[in-house]
Amino acid sequence: MDSDKSLKYNIFNYATKELSQDAFIAWLLNYYNDKDHELYPIAEKLLNKIVTESHIDSKLPKTKIDIRLQEDKRDVTVYFLDDKGEPIKELVIFFEDKVNSSEGDGQITGYFNKLRDKDFNKVIPVYFKTTYMTKKEEASLNTLKTKLNSLVIFSQKEISDFFVNHLNQKDNIDIIMPIRTYNVLLNDWITYFKSMAVFGIDVKGITNISEKLKEKDSSIYKKSLKIKILDEIGNSIKTSQNLSKLDNYNVGPFNNSHAIYYWIELPDKKTYIQIYIMGDTLIRLSFNQNPAENFDEIRNKIEVFCNAPNNWKYARYKKKRASFKFDLNIETLECTYSDLKEQIKKAILEVSNNTDLM
Repeated sequence: MDSDKSLKYNIFNYATKELSQDAFIAWLLNYYNDKDHELYPIAEKLLNKIVTESHIDSKLPKTKIDIRLQEDKRDVTVYFLDDKGEPIKELVIFFEDKVNSSEGDGQITGYFNKLRDKDFNKVIPVYFKTTYMTKKEEASLNTLKTKLNSLVIFSQKEISDFFVNHLNQKDNIDIIMPIRTYNVLLNDWITYFKSMAVFGIDVKGITNISEKLKEKDSSIYKKSLKIKILDEIGNSIKTSQNLSKLDNYNVGPFNNSHAIYYWIELPDKKTYIQIYIMGDTLIRLSFNQNPAENFDEIRNKIEVFCNAPNNWKYARYKKKRASFKFDLNIETLECTYSDLKEQIKKAILEVSNNTDLM
């Protein structure tokens, strides 16, 4: 595939961490300081889009900006400067940039309040995530937005609408910049983002999950697609008549491996069912009972980091375990989305009703 070849020599295929994404955002926005550069229009339009969508009563200042990375733990902070080069107090923007993780407990609110404490009149938080955003994460951000009205959310769809679709509107007079741009870094980032985008994939219509995972030679694409598949199944289970009580579920990567884990908490809040996809062709399910007296603490860690709890190795050693054997075509993911969903529902019912294990 041509896209696979382009990724082979794409710097972002190797610079995959959030710090690299922070650097890209800062690099691009810095062209707001150079009106003669071909990237000024996209920097200006991105900042203007953020200010407009924040619904604050303000316009984008036509001043120089100062961009700082990791200041007070904020990923990217954009200050607008006065004639003396000092930050004006009227407006400040900060980015919370995510790749594989989600927002920590009170993270954005804490950064917001700290800037308000420094007498900034209007603070715009931007949540910018390039990988798939789960339904639980979306709901959490929408709840946060009711408290912080100026919050601007960039999911894969919003990022694509701005960077990909708008750049390809050849007939649009108000185009951000010519698609023929020779800026290698920007084109590399857009190509890399497109390689991992799964927001437009209708997972419910997938006829062979294993083959779908192999369509792109991109580990981050595979990871995002697996998360989306299990997220859709989890959301379906929430509304299932027989499983409606099992509505506390989490989906996410296990550390930096290719395994995607899915947890469902059982009503006793002391046990949970774990489903995981390993690589492209293997799915497993197990029942676990956590030995920790305070299971809420472990659950909160899972929710915050979308990851295994910190004492995972210890807990794994102590847990009771039981497994459910999937049909071979399901186990190897040579199946449709619908078949996988139905077998996972069957497995969860069988394991959760196993009173011997409880």
